[in-house]
Amino acid sequence: MVNLIGVKMIDFLKGLAIFAGVIAAFFIGKLRAENKRLEENLEEKESEIKNINETQERIAKYDNTPIADKRGWLRSRTK
Repeated sequence: MVNLIGVKMIDFLKGLAIFAGVIAAFFIGKLRAENKRLEENLEEKESEIKNINETQERIAKYDNTPIADKRGWLRSRTK
């Protein structure tokens, strides 16, 4: 009789371990998906920052040019 209780307890613990493993695998999958989404979001933000920095450099370069050159540049852009 004692042996039967021990076997039932071992079977119960096996089932519990399998259940915990399935739950852990589910949450690990969710975490990996979230990590991938955040990495893509980070890449997108870095790209936006790079574009903004390039635009600021162009603006600074334009601001440092003489007024006559700015007028010529504007005329060439409107044609």
